[in-house]
Amino acid sequence: MLGFIRKSALIGLLSIFSLVSLFGVPSAVYAKADKPKISISEKNSDSIVLRIKQSDLEKDRVKIKVQIEKVSTGEKMDQTFNVRLNSDGEKKITIMNLKSATEYKIKAKIKKRNDDSYSDYSKSIKASTK
Repeated sequence: MLGFIRKSALIGLLSIFSLVSLFGVPSAVYAKADKPKISISEKNSDSIVLRIKQSDLEKDRVKIKVQIEKVSTGEKMDQTFNVRLNSDGEKKITIMNLKSATEYKIKAKIKKRNDDSYSDYSKSIKASTK
């Protein structure tokens, strides 16, 4: 009887490994990316250039979602960018269609282009258009 149980357990384990090799590891097993680091590179009357750094995704094709909040009203909008990071894991992106002489709170999250889930949001930074 003990031999039968061992064989059944072994067959069950082999079946699981076969399914994983056939279908791949479920995406929930993969850890999401670290929070990106952001800074302001340039400010204009209707745009802000944001520098994104994500060290663990050098040269990867990524999707960056930026949340822009107008400080005076609390109004929020998102802009999404499909880009490739450079060899240092950095990219400059331009947030467009902003109102002049307005203060914004900005944060970003990132993921590899084909991943299911984004990182957590970066720390928020404030910037004003000219």
